[in-house]
This record gives sequence, structure tokens and C-alpha cells, in this order.
Amino acid sequence: MPSLTLRHPIRTLDNQLLFPPGTLLTEETLDAVIDSYRIKSYQTCPLLLYGSVKEDCLNFLSIPPYKTIFQDKKQINDLLNLLGTAHFSIPILQSLDYFRQHDLYTYTHVLMVFVLSTLLAKDLIPDYEECTRLSATGPSHDIGKICVPLHILKKKTPLTKMERGFLEHHGAAGYVLLSYYYGDTQNLACKVALDHHERRDGSGYP
Repeated sequence: MPSLTLRHPIRTLDNQLLFPPGTLLTEETLDAVIDSYRIKSYQTCPLLLYGSVKEDCLNFLSIPPYKTIFQDKKQINDLLNLLGTAHFSIPILQSLDYFRQHDLYTYTHVLMVFVLSTLLAKDLIPDYEECTRLSATGPSHDIGKICVPLHILKKKTPLTKMERGFLEHHGAAGYVLLSYYYGDTQNLACKVALDHHERRDGSGYP
């Protein structure tokens, strides 16, 4: 991970400040925060058994454009069986509660990224464990958006330069949060959160 100066704070959903603005984010500073978390222990839960996630996924699949892709009931059942293997710690799952309550667009987006990436992985990757590992990055890739003020996240008009900078902060914030919860900066989900707005030509962010 290249060093990165944070222009905005990174906080957990329970308002614990992990890094204030102006922090130089390095492997050393992140490892120190991860070490402080190791004494905590959270239960995990299958994603599809958490709250209304399964019901919401099925509802989203029944409306356009997803309705066009998912017409076969057997395909949906096979997909649900694969989706059901994904387990997450409670703090990560609570981010879904946050988005469901405050930003339905992001909530729908992260669940459908999970479903579509699992569908692609299922067709492209013959190794079952690798398939589930890759698809499990979908529901958490935008967790950093909990660090973006809701008035910016939900704004319908064009963003100002300052607001755009706050929104782009969510990639680095997601990387920090997932590294913190997984206790591992090399976890694939952490890397996906950091890089999912990067482009092959080197543009994008962060």
C-alpha cells in the first residue's frame, strides 16, 4: 500500500475515531490500529440470514434490470446456495443496516454487486472456494461510505470539488475499516474496497 495522507477522518459506525484528518496512512500506522482491535471479538453471521438481506435480494432481483437476467428459478436457487456461504462479522453487517436505513441506493448497489459478482464468479471460476472468496468481496466494497456525510452521499445535484473529495475518500476509508475488522491488510476484500475505483490506465482514485 502506498502512503496516503487522509484529508478526512475515518470512524467506525459506533463513532470510534481510527484516524483523524491529516494522518499519513502507512502500513505501520494501520498495523498499530489493527493491533488495538485484536483484543475484541465479534460473532459472524451468514449474510443471507442477517436481517432482511435475503428477502431484499429476492425483491431486487424481481425488478428491472435484474429481472431480465434472473428469470430461471433454478438459477436463483443455485445462486442463493452459493451466496449463503458468505459470512461476515457483525460490524460489517451493521453497515448494511446503516445503508438500508439512510441510503437505499447504496444498500441496493452493494447487494446487487454481491449477486452479480457471484454469478460471474460461478461461471468463470471452477474452484468453489476461490469462487466464494471472490464473490464475498461484493457486500463490503462500499463500507467506506459510512465515513461520507449523508447530505453528500445522497446529493442529487452536481458535487462541488470539496464534496467530490469527501466522496472519493470512501475507497481509502473502506480499506482501513475492513483491514481493521479482518485484522489483515492483505485480505482480498480490503484490496477491493481500496481499488474498486481505480482504472487500468492509472487514473481513478484514490
